[in-house]
Amino acid sequence: MLEDPAIKKFFNEDAIRLNKVTINANIAEIYIKQKNYEKAKLLIHYTIDNLIINESTYDSLMLAHLLYNLADADIKSNNYVDVEKNLKNAISIQLKYNNLQDYNSYKITLAEFYYLTGNEQEGRETLDEVMIYAKKYNNYILEKDALSILLRYKKDDYRTNFIRYEKLQSQKEMITRVGGILFFIATVVFFILLFRQKSKEMSLVKLFQKDTEKYYNSIMNVQNELAETRHLERKDIARELHEGVLNRLFVTRFLLMQVNKDSVEDHKNSLINEVKKVEHYIRGVSHALANDDEFKINEFDQLLEDLVFIQNRSETTKFHLYLDTNICFSKLSNKYKVHIYRIVQECLQNVHKHAQATECNVSFLVISDTTFEVVIKDNGCGFNTDIVKKGIGFANIKGRIELMNSQLVVVSIKEEGTKISFIIESKYIQDQ
Repeated sequence: MLEDPAIKKFFNEDAIRLNKVTINANIAEIYIKQKNYEKAKLLIHYTIDNLIINESTYDSLMLAHLLYNLADADIKSNNYVDVEKNLKNAISIQLKYNNLQDYNSYKITLAEFYYLTGNEQEGRETLDEVMIYAKKYNNYILEKDALSILLRYKKDDYRTNFIRYEKLQSQKEMITRVGGILFFIATVVFFILLFRQKSKEMSLVKLFQKDTEKYYNSIMNVQNELAETRHLERKDIARELHEGVLNRLFVTRFLLMQVNKDSVEDHKNSLINEVKKVEHYIRGVSHALANDDEFKINEFDQLLEDLVFIQNRSETTKFHLYLDTNICFSKLSNKYKVHIYRIVQECLQNVHKHAQATECNVSFLVISDTTFEVVIKDNGCGFNTDIVKKGIGFANIKGRIELMNSQLVVVSIKEEGTKISFIIESKYIQDQ
């Protein structure tokens, strides 16, 4: 694989060589574990002779590692000729780079070699050096490994060494258990904190939704109050026109009709006609001001128009609103208006963020006298409905639609667009 031309494009020759060294060392260790010592030794000799070509830090440390594996394979295959030389070379390299853990670990293997070849004094002295280091730095792993050699080859102080070995083994098991318990506790604490954080986020979202609904309710209440105030003002103006201006004009017309002077006679009819016109005009204004059907402003219509108009600040997507002229929003409660407004707003925001559409149409279509349909349709890239249904925004939309006893319909086709629709039936509104 390392000879693949694609690999050579990204790595220089030295990096590939060092990777080969590491891979070969790992394969050699596998051979040793499989007791295939000859294959391991052949691979190690090949790696040392052909791939270790300089004295860089990594090359030197890998050489030490390979020499140690070679000595280990020789010991296990009872071939002791080059074991001492290879181990001492590996030990000196580890000491040179102050890698004391491997330095002492290699010395334990050297001590085992001394015991196997009958050189007990050298073996004991080597193990004593390791034991001093292990006790000084509380390195229980090295001390335990050294004790295992003493228990295997030296019967002096066997009881003392055995008790110490068992104690270290118990400590190791205790550390493992304590580590496992601490890891479990840390995992539980992590998930508890994660759950609390998610719960806090959801609480904030719900609080924000509640505050938003209060805000829109207050807007609609203010608009209702403004509408009532305008209605009262129009009635006052109509009454003033009817009782004040019209009466005065009627008196003026009546007086003009009584004039008989020659100078006035020529103009009387024209004056009367003009006054009639003014009277007729003002009466028309009076009736219009008093007529709610002609002057009533549907505030929810305006909110929807403003919402869609604001979206057209985007240069990439053109938004359109169609309101069926037969729709009567006055039957809707404030809660329904808030739900519909927020659903449309969320859908338009999603079009901005994700759809990559050039056009989006929002339509309110009459189905019957008591039913109308809301449709938001774009020509964007579409999406996977199974994934989106898991999002918070979609859950909010679905929750609002269920509160209106309706059902959400989502149809999305890749590269063709998305259509979101729901139906409102006025028969359910009276229960709200």
